[in-house]
Amino acid sequence: MKTTTIVGTEDHYNENDNDNENDTSARGDQKKLRVCIVHKVPLLLGKLFLIWTCAGSAIVGTILLLDDKYDPSFHLYHSLRRYSSKKPILRFQRRHVSPALSTWNEFLSKQNFDNDDKNRPLPSSPNSWHNHETFQIMQLTDIHLGEAEDTDWGPYQDYQTWRLLDTLMSYERPDLIVLGGDQITANNCLDNCTEYYRLLGTYLSQHDIPWATIVGNHDDMAYEVPNNQDDTTTMTKTIPHSYNRRDLLQMDASFDLSLTQLGPTHVTGASNYVLQVLDSLQQTPALEIYFLDSGGGTLPEAVDTSQIQWLQQQLSRSTLPAVAFQHIPTSAHEFHDSIGPEAMLSSCMGYHGDAVDPIQDSDDLVDTLIQSGRFHFLAVGHNHGNDYCCCSHQQYDSNNSNNNNNTHCMYFCFGRHSGYGGYGHWQRGAHMYEIQLDRPAVETETLTREEEENGQEKYESSSSNHGSDRINGGTRWRSWVRLESGAVVDYFDYDHPA
Repeated sequence: MKTTTIVGTEDHYNENDNDNENDTSARGDQKKLRVCIVHKVPLLLGKLFLIWTCAGSAIVGTILLLDDKYDPSFHLYHSLRRYSSKKPILRFQRRHVSPALSTWNEFLSKQNFDNDDKNRPLPSSPNSWHNHETFQIMQLTDIHLGEAEDTDWGPYQDYQTWRLLDTLMSYERPDLIVLGGDQITANNCLDNCTEYYRLLGTYLSQHDIPWATIVGNHDDMAYEVPNNQDDTTTMTKTIPHSYNRRDLLQMDASFDLSLTQLGPTHVTGASNYVLQVLDSLQQTPALEIYFLDSGGGTLPEAVDTSQIQWLQQQLSRSTLPAVAFQHIPTSAHEFHDSIGPEAMLSSCMGYHGDAVDPIQDSDDLVDTLIQSGRFHFLAVGHNHGNDYCCCSHQQYDSNNSNNNNNTHCMYFCFGRHSGYGGYGHWQRGAHMYEIQLDRPAVETETLTREEEENGQEKYESSSSNHGSDRINGGTRWRSWVRLESGAVVDYFDYDHPA
């Protein structure tokens, strides 16, 4: 390398330094470009995303606020929450549905069906199956996890409950599971009651089925300190829990598949909310599911005035067909032998093995539901030995030809005891409810069972007109009880009394 000494300085000048400086400058420019790409571009994209998100939220919020059918303190929050948390959307599904069975005895004579047929809990003997839009709900109630957790038999009960639920899920594939209250026996657990809610949410998530929860009287009941076995005179001491009903629902709602919502704070209770089910074809709401907190535990066993007012407000905003769930029954859930002169209305349908312990002053609730003309049924739990459905005798009026109520009965139903915790030794199971969209103006496709089993795609056109329990001409329903043994009992077809 040739070096030249510059007079008057101690610096040495390299003739190749010009090239080196050019290279260094180029590398510096490249480095600055990379720094810009790495730091500036993501920052710009982040700002654009923030602007887009805020604008979208503002637009949605403005639309909802301008719509007088929405309560900004409730519907706006849950609408935004549903989209932001990617909660599942409930929709009617296309299913193959058997023709209605005309009588209860006909059903009993045709119970030999394929247990592997998950979505067809009906006899396989009918030679044709109609393709309809249906929505299936599985009611699991009074599971009572955590009962006697400090004993040997208590945890074993929970083990049996998990096996029971596995069995039920192997037979049925509902679109929604309703946890109908008393998920835990809080009076037997002290420090880890919410952990049982977490275990239940984890379990249900593994089955990939959405669920919604209501609170029962045992879910927040104060812990009962075990008495000395030799002391029969001392009253049972209790310790209040550090959590409340809303804390339980927050734990439940933290799961992606949970559709549980916390009701308005100005309304008594925690689990007062409404879910909508969309029509699978038009993607518009076609059914509403109401959930009510019937109290108990830390609250009176009642649906009080604030809840009735909230319910009436919700009902005034829609005319959609509806069903409802709460934990403790009403006076209308009492088993009765006769509600009208017709033979078809001579009795309730289902198993009656237990007394009914209703909420306080339930007449206002029952009247509100019936007078709306929108509800197919109100399903409850609480009394473990029942799973029947009864038509409301208050609504039936055969002497008034101008009263449309005699063409539709609202039913009051019990769920089946779904856990090994809690009292009673009746066989456990789940009450299933299937709501069908009725499209009388559109012919439905029919596929014979033999053609379907052979994988054929040939359809015959026929219209379905069986069944008479319709609300607004849009929906009808049926139900059955799936027992742990796999048997289907207490079947209640579309052509039940209306």
